[in-house]
Amino acid sequence: MAFYGKGIFIKVTSSGPRRYVQLVEAFRDEAGKPKQRTVATLGRLDQLGGELEFITPYTPEQNGMVERVIRSVKEPCVYRHRFESLTHASRVMADWISFYNNRRPYQALGMKTPARIYELAA
Repeated sequence: MAFYGKGIFIKVTSSGPRRYVQLVEAFRDEAGKPKQRTVATLGRLDQLGGELEFITPYTPEQNGMVERVIRSVKEPCVYRHRFESLTHASRVMADWISFYNNRRPYQALGMKTPARIYELAA
């Protein structure tokens, strides 16, 4: 796996039969060598209600929406904090997602929030 700069990604790791979801930071050290650091272990995959889903190789358009959501969280939220624990990371990200959906107006939505658009559509 090649790293061409700094980035945050989700990684699924295994320990015996259990799978864990981790938030991982990729970066280069002072010598330019690629490194990874686990920012937080978000929990066990089965307890989070998730399942693994793979995209077709060499078809990034299948992953575009997910990548955009990750970018919307990591740039204004994750990059601005050094998380001390899973609880701290969960709280900060939950606060940001709540702000993003309920209080931040969007020009593309006529200066309404996503929550308001959802209410109007119901």
